[in-house]
Amino acid sequence: MSTIASVSIQVFDEVARVLKPGGTFILTDSLQKGDRPILDVAIGGFSKWNEPYYASYLEESFVGLAEKT
Repeated sequence: MSTIASVSIQVFDEVARVLKPGGTFILTDSLQKGDRPILDVAIGGFSKWNEPYYASYLEESFVGLAEKT
């Protein structure tokens, strides 16, 4: 999921399309800001080395994306 926001939206749209009513969807990915507040100052550095979209991923609200679908 640590990609551009439009792809994240497409993922949640597809989950909503194929998940049976009352079904469970579990998302496992790397930490985001707020998951472990003590690590918030350290987790942003990864985007400088390898992943250009990681900074926006850190701020993405997956709960918000799921609620939109």
